[in-house]
Amino acid sequence: MKFQINKHNLLYTFLFVLIATLSIFSRFYGIFWDQGFPYTPHPDERAILMKVAELKIPQITELHVLFSAQESLWNTKWFPYGTFPIYFLKILSEIIDFNVDIRIIGRSISAFCDLLTILGVFILGKSIINKNVGILASLIVCITPIHIQLSHFFAFDTILTMFCVWSIYFLFLVSKYGHFKYSLISAILIFLGLATKVSITPILMSYLIAHIFFYFTSQNNKSLKILSNFSIGILIGLVAYFIVSPYTFLDYEKFIADFIEQSEMVRRIRDYPYTRTYIDTVPYIYQFNQMWKWILGFPLTIFITLGFMWYLSNPFSLFKSKIIPFILLVFLGLMLIFNNSSLMILTVLIISMSYFLITYIKPDSNSQNIGIALILSWVIPYFLITGSFEVKFNRYLLPLIPFLIILGSGYLIHLYNCSQKKILILFLGTVVVTSSSLMSFGILNLYSSDHSAVSASKWINQNIDPGSVILKEHWDESLPNLTKYQLEEVAIYEPDSISKITKIANQLSNSEYIIIFSNRLYGTVSRLPERYPYMIEYYSSLFKGQLGYELIHFEEKNISFWGVTLYEETFKSNNLPNPLPQTSSNNFLSFSSDKTFSEYDHPKILIFQNTQKFSSTEIKNQILNNSFKVTNKLKFEEDLLSQQRKGGTWIKIFNPESSSNWLSIIKWLFAIELLSIISIPITFLIFQKFQYRGFLLNKVIGLLIIGYASWVLNSLQILKFSSTNLWLIIFFTSLISGYIFYIQLNNITKFFYHKWKEIAALEIFFISAFILFVIIRLLNPDLWHPYRGGEKPMDLAYLNAVIKSSYMPPYDPWFSGGYLNYYYFGQYLIGCLIHLTGIPTEISYNLAIPFLFAATASISLMLGINLIEFNGIRAKTHTKLVIGFLTFFMICILGNFEGLFQVINIVTSNTSSSIFTEFNFWQSTRIMTPDPPGFEINEFPFFTFLFADLHAHLISIPFFLIILCLCLNHLKSSNNNFSEIIILTFFGFLIGSIRVINTWDFPTSSILSISTLIFSEYLKNGGINLLVISKGIYKWIYVMIISVALFFPFHQSTITFFTTIELTTNVTTINQFLIIHGLHLFIFSSGIFLLIKSNYSFNQIVKTTKSNPIKYLIGLLSILIILFFTSNYSLVFSVSMTISLGLFLLFCFKLDPHKKNNPSLIFSFILTILGMCLVAGIEIFRIAGDIDRMNTVFKFYMQIWILFSIASGYFIYEIYQNIKQNNSIYRYSWSIILSTLIISQSIYPIFGTIDRINDRFETTGMTLNGYEFTKTTKYKDPNGEIDLKSEFEAIYWLRNNVKGSPVILEAFTPSYRLGSRISINTGLPTIIGWEWHQQQQRWDFKREISDRINDVNSIYSEIKYEDKLKILKKYDVKFIVIGGVEKNYYGSDQTSKLTEQLLNDYKIVFENENVKILKEL
Repeated sequence: MKFQINKHNLLYTFLFVLIATLSIFSRFYGIFWDQGFPYTPHPDERAILMKVAELKIPQITELHVLFSAQESLWNTKWFPYGTFPIYFLKILSEIIDFNVDIRIIGRSISAFCDLLTILGVFILGKSIINKNVGILASLIVCITPIHIQLSHFFAFDTILTMFCVWSIYFLFLVSKYGHFKYSLISAILIFLGLATKVSITPILMSYLIAHIFFYFTSQNNKSLKILSNFSIGILIGLVAYFIVSPYTFLDYEKFIADFIEQSEMVRRIRDYPYTRTYIDTVPYIYQFNQMWKWILGFPLTIFITLGFMWYLSNPFSLFKSKIIPFILLVFLGLMLIFNNSSLMILTVLIISMSYFLITYIKPDSNSQNIGIALILSWVIPYFLITGSFEVKFNRYLLPLIPFLIILGSGYLIHLYNCSQKKILILFLGTVVVTSSSLMSFGILNLYSSDHSAVSASKWINQNIDPGSVILKEHWDESLPNLTKYQLEEVAIYEPDSISKITKIANQLSNSEYIIIFSNRLYGTVSRLPERYPYMIEYYSSLFKGQLGYELIHFEEKNISFWGVTLYEETFKSNNLPNPLPQTSSNNFLSFSSDKTFSEYDHPKILIFQNTQKFSSTEIKNQILNNSFKVTNKLKFEEDLLSQQRKGGTWIKIFNPESSSNWLSIIKWLFAIELLSIISIPITFLIFQKFQYRGFLLNKVIGLLIIGYASWVLNSLQILKFSSTNLWLIIFFTSLISGYIFYIQLNNITKFFYHKWKEIAALEIFFISAFILFVIIRLLNPDLWHPYRGGEKPMDLAYLNAVIKSSYMPPYDPWFSGGYLNYYYFGQYLIGCLIHLTGIPTEISYNLAIPFLFAATASISLMLGINLIEFNGIRAKTHTKLVIGFLTFFMICILGNFEGLFQVINIVTSNTSSSIFTEFNFWQSTRIMTPDPPGFEINEFPFFTFLFADLHAHLISIPFFLIILCLCLNHLKSSNNNFSEIIILTFFGFLIGSIRVINTWDFPTSSILSISTLIFSEYLKNGGINLLVISKGIYKWIYVMIISVALFFPFHQSTITFFTTIELTTNVTTINQFLIIHGLHLFIFSSGIFLLIKSNYSFNQIVKTTKSNPIKYLIGLLSILIILFFTSNYSLVFSVSMTISLGLFLLFCFKLDPHKKNNPSLIFSFILTILGMCLVAGIEIFRIAGDIDRMNTVFKFYMQIWILFSIASGYFIYEIYQNIKQNNSIYRYSWSIILSTLIISQSIYPIFGTIDRINDRFETTGMTLNGYEFTKTTKYKDPNGEIDLKSEFEAIYWLRNNVKGSPVILEAFTPSYRLGSRISINTGLPTIIGWEWHQQQQRWDFKREISDRINDVNSIYSEIKYEDKLKILKKYDVKFIVIGGVEKNYYGSDQTSKLTEQLLNDYKIVFENENVKILKEL
């Protein structure tokens, strides 16, 4: 046969040989780049090689020790990196005597793995797209700068990338052919990659997706075969993992500890010096900037970005639809920026996987589409997760680069094939390849000469006398070969303090030279002005020559090619002066670089000489006198602080005549009714599908609208917070409302004409609920109790401060000069009512509770009524009222079963105890004993209103219910043509408001809103698909944007210190859960059973199971196994997840189509599933920074109670609809059980109310005055007795005589005692209040809280009067209180002495037998 040469094959062979030659040369050239160092200057590489050196391969006789994690010398006991490459290098170096530095061996492994990556890229690109793409992609990877640089380090990045590339290749073969061998190989490669570094864990999702793709796209899909391939592959992969990383299991505690440490390090939960350089860098944007500047170069970055975007949008044919994946990408990225906890990462992975399965599983899907999907299934989750990290090392991106290059190459080849201007495309391709080649040659040029540190060391040894004192920076590398010199370290990273500067000044004065190895430290501290104001000035002065030191030598190596230099700028970007001489060449480009790009192989070395010999005092003064003045982000600017202190005069706000109980009640109701009338046209317009058009909801909505308008104007400093301005806002809002009323005149008048009796009945219901709790507050109005007083003092302090503040944010009464870093909007809304009525807070506090209870009761009633009104099907009036009343009763009145158990215990005890005296109202909220360990609080609404802390979680209840009403209304309005933009905007307004009323309700409200919007689209379209989901997501994104934009002033001023979740400390037992939610579980289980029974029979179940018994058996066994293992951890988790999954599957697969279109059923399913998921989530996670899981349980269990109670109302209706035709025995049996359970839970509100009314200091007559008890009460503080009457006489004097809101001084005491009583009851700011609450609000500024406590204690203690006066001036204290509290905590002698001292600068303006008030002269 005649041999013929194929020109194409010859060309491919030439290119492949060229690529191989370039790859080998560029990876191995300069591999000993740090020659001259006795060790590697790369810290990670050094740590790895040290571990390799420590390992000892066991002898045959020592094999038994291998299984002992503590004794085995084969255990690295170090897991920031995987152990596989460490073991591989150790074994290789032991087997073969290379007789070279181990650094070269390790780097050769790294380089060789990168060569395998290049080969893998060729094969992967060729297999998925075509050979041209494979060749082009492998060529570009060959000359990519980051690949060349990281090949010169033994830090596992190239090894990890190699495993990723080959894993995806074999997963592509799995998706195409489904052979077991491909599943096996891919699983082994993945687990070897995990044994290299666990950061590639998201690739397991690609492994799952590949098998699912094959199942749906192959002609003969055998589910058991695919499942066995998948499972056996995982099992053998785990075996391989155990072989190469055995101590992950054998020393799991250390592995988990290191894993958590690394996880918290990359998220900067743990603060390490080497991660601080990334503070305030923007996720994703920072990485993109580094990509085009240094990692890839600008042309290549542009093309891989276009390629990624093209392939991502390719599955969508319509142009409008092509934006869907990008919106989803942005949405997922924002989710992770907001919270990149483990749970959020898992959520993003699940959403990503769902997207790929929905998008790419199609009948016409070809192998190329599936291959691209697999690449994207790795690239997108990994980039989303890694890109969201606070720590953004360039090398973290390496496992993505080859895949992005394949996509970019595919796009370039596609352009070439489709374009008529092929010359232009060839030119662009040439630019991409050439630019990357030049940058790569520039990097190789760095390795053609000595390392800059070696060069600097040589210069020092030649030019500096031996024995000279040289300073170097702690936490940075050292120059080699400086043994002839006296080296001292400067502790730059120590917290800034006077003592630190004193020490550094002494070092600088006594030393002769300073060496700065790199920009690691000055590039970090310059980003932390709050933490390092002195160090910023130190570097600035040093670089300007103001510390007596002059730059005498520097070593820098930049990327250069063809006379062009890419200069790595390290000074201007850090706001520091450039100490280097101006370069004589202007032919360079200047960019800031990531520290990991330059610090290892070409750091910028600076050497300074002490030429002027300044004294330590001169150096210290230079730094201190010019140091950066830091403004605490939670303090007012001077002009705003001045305005806040001028405003808030008590007697201008409050009406002294408003002390009458009945007059106060009438004024309060009048204000509420006025605001509700104004909002009637608005609620009528929005709640078009609601029975009674949202009447009763207007009680809350009216206050919210007026309050928001006032708040915005206050926050923008347009209007002050005052009654006059509120009436002005009411006037203009009334005009707008009047216009809306006018355009709906006919509809509104007809509505009220036909419904006036029902409207009147609803109004009576609201007033009755209000009066009920007014009576309870009249019987126990006390606003403090020394043992079970809760946090009324804090609520009262914040409420007074909000009312007295002229502008928002309000000043902090417990941190003078600062403002509230707290969700205060609920207090602001109550403050609006107080401003309108002029009722003092000791009375209005006790009117706010009944109003919020009545609002909650009314909205609950409306929700219940509207649950059974849908799609034109109208229930009988009495049925609506029964379900409405049941819903109200379950939300607002019922307690849990603990009340019943208390009664049983009291009755069955052998004592003569009475239920009325022994019942403990508190106990039903402390079910999860012991307390500790969990400190859990399981409140429910009736207890919350009964206990009457005007806390954010209480205020938010009716607003949370309003959101639920809007969700139900929107589901019912799915076919309505009413302008949806108004509804969505109002949705955003409500969710934005709930976030600033009680932030804990925001996540649940957000989930409710997205669920509602997606299911609303489902009802409109009659089914679910990607487009339906996308529409729902688009609308939700709009809602979220509105929610943030409308309350932007709030978010701009506040700082949230805890935004992540972590593993919980405790779990709930099943009996505790049943005591709390037993009634709800009974109703849910009954409802689910009847829904299943009504949709298919037992015979259908048997028939369906027989059709595919193995499938159902595997499914059943899987569920049982999951339940078994999870129940060992938490049975509550198992039960809640089983109910959630059961409801979800019931809705998806087995529910009657008619019922699937029932908005009320969908709404109830959403509430139940969400509630159960919250229960399950609390069993695993808690909010970071919580006291064990106190607040996590406290805040979310309240929401769960509300969700379950509403859903229960609907399920009761459905159950009765199903059983009313059944045998009367079943009907009556179920009714008796339900009634018994409800009666059992009704025990608490009866006896709990009685006990709460009696739980007070002393019994007084019926009054709403929360201070009435102080007239006759003496408080027994642990330090001594205090007469409350005397203390409150002083408080009343301050209220009536002090102008504005000046700073007062009072004693500091432990929280929950009488300390801070002046600031609490007058609203005047004090230096420091309750310590723990201030720490929560100012977590990053806790040191200042401690300083303030010390300052207050110093004033009342034995220090020089001049020093006391300095402290008083520092905080601008105008009034000083010396009363019973001060005498108890500092001693009568000391307070008397202080009074005498102060008379030179202060005068006594108030005095009774126990209290003196002094005012500044």
